[in-house]
Amino acid sequence: MINSASSSQPTLNSILSNDGKKSRKRENEAFQCHLCGTMIKAYNFDYYKRSNHAIIHTNLQRYICPIKSCGTKTRHRSNMVVHARTAHGFIGKVDVQNCLLPHEDEELKQTVVNCFPEMEATVKNMMEREKKKNLNGFEEEEQGNESDEDCLE
Repeated sequence: MINSASSSQPTLNSILSNDGKKSRKRENEAFQCHLCGTMIKAYNFDYYKRSNHAIIHTNLQRYICPIKSCGTKTRHRSNMVVHARTAHGFIGKVDVQNCLLPHEDEELKQTVVNCFPEMEATVKNMMEREKKKNLNGFEEEEQGNESDEDCLE
């Protein structure tokens, strides 16, 4: 006799929430990096979580210290928050900016695809949306008839 609790089939309790309704909570799934074999938990096509892992396979430093004169850079946002709090005495929310240049962002996206090949279509769609956004922004700028001289003080 098979114990239903140890069966791989979902039980009624795992499908229904406490009030008897279907749960809408998304479950994290485990994905394996094809470069190093590390397992990460992420939602199905969560680019951010996967990029946080993939960046370790590069020399990229994604986040920059909010103190301009400091210049410290880190791969992960949480490390920059710790830096800002310990080195500069920040309290509460720390505004940390992504400082990747366009060619570095493309390198990271390619690394995500190398680590997680199932992300290829997602990354391609992201790049197409960014390209359209940049193209539309360029067209709007030209329609505004602003010259470089208008921006000088």
